[in-house]
Amino acid sequence: MWDLVPQSAKATVYANQRGEFEFMWNHIAGGILRCLEIPFLRVREDALSHSDLPSEKPDSP
Repeated sequence: MWDLVPQSAKATVYANQRGEFEFMWNHIAGGILRCLEIPFLRVREDALSHSDLPSEKPDSP
């Protein structure tokens, strides 16, 4: 989670604030992002499965 926080912001956070931020992330924000990520992954899987379809048009008689 800390890789998402800019280094400049991370450097100005006190130790007790880091603990509070991690708590909120683990119990609130992280869960929200996981909920948003699941539908995104499903849409992406659908797009990938549709891209496997042949792109050529069949020859017409």
